[in-house]
Amino acid sequence: MIPGRSQLSRVEKALKSGASRAASLLDYTLGYSSYSGILNVLNPLNSLGGLAFLFFTLNAATGIMLAMSYTPTSDAAFASVQAISATLRYGWLIRGIHFYTANGMIIAAILHLVNGYFKGTYKKPQELNWIVGVAAGALTVLAGFTGYVLRWDQEAVGAAGIGQGLAGSVPAFGAVITSVFWGRNYDETLGHFYVAHVLIVPGLLVALLAIHFFVIRKNGIEILLGEINVAPVVIGLLFILVSLFPLKLGESFNPMNPPTILEPEWYFMGMYQLLKTQSVEPFYCMLLASGLGLFLAGVPFLDRNPERRALGRPAITALGTFVIIEFLALTIYAYLSPGQVGTFSDSNFTLAFILTNAIAICAIAFVFAANRRLEKAKPLNEARGAAA
Repeated sequence: MIPGRSQLSRVEKALKSGASRAASLLDYTLGYSSYSGILNVLNPLNSLGGLAFLFFTLNAATGIMLAMSYTPTSDAAFASVQAISATLRYGWLIRGIHFYTANGMIIAAILHLVNGYFKGTYKKPQELNWIVGVAAGALTVLAGFTGYVLRWDQEAVGAAGIGQGLAGSVPAFGAVITSVFWGRNYDETLGHFYVAHVLIVPGLLVALLAIHFFVIRKNGIEILLGEINVAPVVIGLLFILVSLFPLKLGESFNPMNPPTILEPEWYFMGMYQLLKTQSVEPFYCMLLASGLGLFLAGVPFLDRNPERRALGRPAITALGTFVIIEFLALTIYAYLSPGQVGTFSDSNFTLAFILTNAIAICAIAFVFAANRRLEKAKPLNEARGAAA
């Protein structure tokens, strides 16, 4: 039986409709992935928040796996980490991904904060979101520090001791802080850091991230879904990184044989360099770090200028540039002088200090000069716009 014209017409319309929808979906997918999505992903400034969240997710997943085989006691912690790396199936891979994602999360969070600072994303109506982001960034660094100590090798315990000295330097409250966080012996120290690393800090981070995303959506800001496209690439690079540069274990902690050179993780090296000079008291280092955090949290209320361009806010931009240059210089110098201590009068450190501040002053002068040029050109641009 030959189908009638009406039946053929319905089939033809259905096929055309299906083909049209498939073409539209394909066009949208390819267009988003090949143009908008790729532009968002290729621009690292647009992917920093998504990368930080991706690293956090991978870090949490691998952390749960590691916690199943980790023993949080001072006698067995190092041996359990050693067993994870040597005998547990794919333990070396899980531990490596956990380590690299932790550092990646800290780097992405810092760069995300810096990018937002210079773009002025803390301005109305994003004040609350900015404060939440600053708090989440501080917790990210704290997560890295508490996790670093859990290795319980010579360097890790030494880093915990440096942190204890900094916390203990706080007048009136130092003894209370060290008692709460470090306890009375090594078992208590490790137990406190373990609970903080696997429960307290991640729990607070999840809460802050939930608030962060809620405020973003409430303010009508689109979350860049293109950042998800980079996930397979990042995961692949992590596998390559762990395979080419597997983690090595240090020496098991021995209180009778302390290491001669103690160095914290890279994100504390700048502060550690100040401590190494022996010209700066530990309390002032804590005060400096706390002051920087309070300034970042309060910058939405200090900078009321509606201008969002960095050069349009010369004082804030200059201050941020100065802090970045000083941080990088202190960090680099700390790596170039391992174990060396001294004072500001030492020739090498004095030369580095003078050079760093000269670069910072030049950068600040450039910011203010560019701002003046921008202000002079503003009336001319307004006149051209009115004429057009």
